[in-house]
Amino acid sequence: MGAFLILLGIAAAAYGATIMAVRSGTRFYVVWYGIAAVALACGTAAVALGWGNLPLPVHVAVYALIAVLAVVLVLSILTAAVSKTSDPGDLDCIIVLGAQVRRRGVPCQALRHRLDTAVRYLGAHPACQCIVSGGQGPNEPCPEARAMANYLVKHGIERSRIVREDRSTSTVENIRFSRPLIAGVEAAGLVTNDFHLPRALAIARKQGLALRGIAAPSHPWYLPNNLLRECLAIVKGLIRGTV
Repeated sequence: MGAFLILLGIAAAAYGATIMAVRSGTRFYVVWYGIAAVALACGTAAVALGWGNLPLPVHVAVYALIAVLAVVLVLSILTAAVSKTSDPGDLDCIIVLGAQVRRRGVPCQALRHRLDTAVRYLGAHPACQCIVSGGQGPNEPCPEARAMANYLVKHGIERSRIVREDRSTSTVENIRFSRPLIAGVEAAGLVTNDFHLPRALAIARKQGLALRGIAAPSHPWYLPNNLLRECLAIVKGLIRGTV
């Protein structure tokens, strides 16, 4: 067990380094460094003292950590294997949720996936309108909604079809501030990455909206990080009553 935990710690630290290198705008990579520290400390203690000689709370903590990581790994494999999209039918409007915008207003990879998915849907449904939702974070050069609208226009979507919601700073606010913009709309959809869609739809339902999900793809390598973050966000949302 000691050697396994040491290897797990090294792997977690290396994975955290790749997440940090992406510069996604969050510091969630710290969680992976925390996992690495726990695994390495317990692994070193197990090698030095023997696994059986460690106190019960350490055993419980280690097995709980391994169980959480196993669940995240299985969810990652399933998310990567399952079809990324389903046909939501004809919609009057879609809401595209924002994500990190980099220098010169360039959308991050996850946001590009969302926007490309929106471009395909809007191209196939020329009567559908689009709301781009996202404010400006402290490390962003402009509101996400502005960068998103510019991206859509560059990819052939008429600006007259795009409405910008540029105040929101969270998924809860994305839905809350977009809600008045779809008042009277019969059928509306929600576009975000596959790992984010279940929580986003749950938040919408909590706010009384029955939106149809349109899943954008995501990079398989980052799925464990994204899904672990989503699991923690869901727990936080349940505590706060937002999901």
